[in-house]
Amino acid sequence: TILAPGSIKIISVSKHLDSHTPGTTITAYKLNFKVCNSTYFYIDHINTLASDIDNVVKSTLASCSNCSWYNLVNTIDLNSGDKLGSSISTHSLDIGAYDINFAAAYITPSHFEPDYAAMSAGTPNSVADLKALYPSISYKKCALDYFDKASVKAILGYSTRTAAPLCGDFAQDIAGRATGTWLPISWSYPVAGGVGNGNEMQTLNLSHDSINPTLLAFSIGDNIPLTDAAGVNVTGTLPSNDYHFDNYSAPTSIWDFENWRFQDIPVGNEVYCYRNLRNTPWAGSLVANRIILLQMRLQLVNGVSKNVLRIQAREATTCPPVSHRNMNGGGLTGEFLRD
Repeated sequence: TILAPGSIKIISVSKHLDSHTPGTTITAYKLNFKVCNSTYFYIDHINTLASDIDNVVKSTLASCSNCSWYNLVNTIDLNSGDKLGSSISTHSLDIGAYDINFAAAYITPSHFEPDYAAMSAGTPNSVADLKALYPSISYKKCALDYFDKASVKAILGYSTRTAAPLCGDFAQDIAGRATGTWLPISWSYPVAGGVGNGNEMQTLNLSHDSINPTLLAFSIGDNIPLTDAAGVNVTGTLPSNDYHFDNYSAPTSIWDFENWRFQDIPVGNEVYCYRNLRNTPWAGSLVANRIILLQMRLQLVNGVSKNVLRIQAREATTCPPVSHRNMNGGGLTGEFLRD
């Protein structure tokens, strides 16, 4: 049973299908509700709606398996402890928060937004309304910050996080350094519909580990070219996963540009190499026959000089000599930007 966490105003209810047990699906709902002037929450994977909510939305949601009810004026008002519904899905129950007056510290927050002005044209919805209904990931906040910390940690099991803040940092961009979130150079901005679940597999993140922020990891989508050991022929793509590594140790790895921390990589011509990769942040099996090459350089993009991150995976276990780390184009490297 799922209860309202406070006095809330439900502004939208989305209906979709979740996988449940193997080979079956189950109806699920996502509730989007307002908690104060600019702050909204969502709870997803509710399977049965409380009658007070169902009576309002059922005529809109009855005829399709993937549709939404929304009303920003005549909201569904509930008090703390009122029933929202119940969940039996094998999915985890998702909860999140965002503030439409807040922009996370990305180099270019607008890259993550839908084209709100275009969406608003010809509709009764204002840009502010659309931000509430279709929030950009740049508005994300830590939902746990709005609850009593001790009790929420006990319920959700976040005691494994080794350092504050409890949710980590959503945006870790550092100007002039490789750390942060990178989007494909081939995209058009603003991105139609914004950056979200539908296309995040094409993005790239170089960040601190979510549990132990002293550790670093590549968060890889599904579009990083994988080549042979010489970097000459493409053999596929690097499997989507987190790729952890041990930071360089002085002095040899520094001069060989191996396993550098992302925050230490500036714009330049050097090609950095990452070896002894693991899919978990703790000591474990190495990813067999894989290294990653990385370069951050200035490059003309549509006639404008931009910081571009170039990345390539190779079928190798050791880093090639610095002089042999050619990062050729022609589909052999992935190219990403953020400004």
